[in-house]
This record gives sequence, structure tokens and C-alpha cells, in this order.
Amino acid sequence: MEIAGIYTEFQRSLLTYVRTKIRSKEDAEDILQNVFAKISANADSLSEKEKIQNWLFTVTKNAVIDYYRTNAKRRTLNSANPFLNNCWKKKARIQPRV
Repeated sequence: MEIAGIYTEFQRSLLTYVRTKIRSKEDAEDILQNVFAKISANADSLSEKEKIQNWLFTVTKNAVIDYYRTNAKRRTLNSANPFLNNCWKKKARIQPRV
């Protein structure tokens, strides 16, 4: 099955699945775009619809997990050092010593 056919057939259901896990529509669309980029290299190796569907949802589920894992690291880094977090938010200026 070609990637265009897979996209046409499964895009809506995969996007609905991702949107149930992620609030941001833009992030969900980005995740789905990344999923289809990943599967495009291996799409020709699958022929049975049931296997394709299971494989797509597994890849999509893993992409959602990666999304949360990446965002958790960002939150941890931002909250780990309040001084740096405050600097980034306010663009604090360092005063020269006199």
C-alpha cells in the first residue's frame, strides 16, 4: 500500500486519537506529520490492512509518549533553576559592580 493511500485512509482516525491525548491542535498535527514521515520509509513492506492499522496506531502512540517525555524534560529544566527561569522570562540584566 502506498503512503498516499495510507494517509487518506487513516489520517482522520489517527488525528482524532492524537487529539484525545494532546490538547494543542498544532502539536497534534505536528506529531501526526512526524508519524507519517517515519512510516513513509517502511510503508511498502506492509500489505494487510489490519497489520497496517495496528502498526500505525503503535507508531502514533509512541510518538505521543515521546512528545510528553520531551515536554517533561523541558519543564524539569525550566523549573530546576529558578534564577535562569526568571532570567528567561524577564530578560534580566546583570548590573555591573561598582
